[in-house]
Amino acid sequence: MSVITKVRSCVFAALWACAVAAGSATSGCAAIGSSSQSTVAQGKYYASGNPYYDDFFVDLYLLQVGIADAAKTPEAERTALVRLLQLDTRATPAAIEQRLHEEALKLSRAGVHLRLDPSAPSDKPEAASAVIRSNARPRENAAAALLSGVETSATNLLRWSLTMKQGEEALNRLEMMTIRLDADVDKAFAQSRVGKLGEVKDNLADAHKLIPLMRARGREVRADTEQLLAAVSKGINTDDGSIGPALGVAPPNGEPRHEPGRPPDAFKKPQASYRRANRPRRVNARSPPPRLRKVTHPPSRVRRSLPPPHATSNPNAETRYSMARIAGKKRSGGTKSL
Repeated sequence: MSVITKVRSCVFAALWACAVAAGSATSGCAAIGSSSQSTVAQGKYYASGNPYYDDFFVDLYLLQVGIADAAKTPEAERTALVRLLQLDTRATPAAIEQRLHEEALKLSRAGVHLRLDPSAPSDKPEAASAVIRSNARPRENAAAALLSGVETSATNLLRWSLTMKQGEEALNRLEMMTIRLDADVDKAFAQSRVGKLGEVKDNLADAHKLIPLMRARGREVRADTEQLLAAVSKGINTDDGSIGPALGVAPPNGEPRHEPGRPPDAFKKPQASYRRANRPRRVNARSPPPRLRKVTHPPSRVRRSLPPPHATSNPNAETRYSMARIAGKKRSGGTKSL
């Protein structure tokens, strides 16, 4: 057995001792190898021989391994921040926050304001990131290196917090799965060798007891991770409003933000709904638009289109009117000789 396997077994043996050996002197790695404990209780993988049951035990074992190593990530990031800020190795998140805020205030006096903006998609922890935004770039290389290190640690903490949340959801699904497995265990292993049915039942029962302990341990690690991430976010924050809105935050209903001193309606674009409502609509979308008819007048009305002499103040209107009448009679053949 490797050293890592022994450490993982010690963790789950200690958890198991809290659940089924309360009040007993047996704890820690001393419980490993006890004949009264099942394979699941020892933190090992149990193979039942049934594919449906083996899927459950494989998922449970992988979560056991993840929970056993869960506390290493926030501790590693705390150590990195302590080294970056030159603090004592036993520095708490509060001390890290205070020291980080002092460094941020130095940059703020030089005109560089900072803020940590997390981007956390719930379904993909590996795609999460924490970005330090600023209104200006630091002039010193040491300050830029400090901010880069803080940003890396904040991103790792954010991703680990989301990973622990997914682990808790997986444990909830496994807990519900144990109910179905318990109901079908007699039928699934009815033809197995002698003692196999009792062995599977023991491992299922121990898994049912171990899942709440794993969930509690995962919540504890997640709380420590989020506490350290919150300390980093508060310590780095010196935003005075000059950085702008947070990443991925859009105004409601797609409307632009309101600035002080300007009326809210000044940013609004004219809505197209009014134009669409007053546009002539077709009865059928596929039919062509209606064509305008050409109005034709009878010839008699065309000949009488000129106004009478009294309708105008021009003294030559009567002469033009008489000549037009004569010309019309000539075309019709009814003009008499003068």
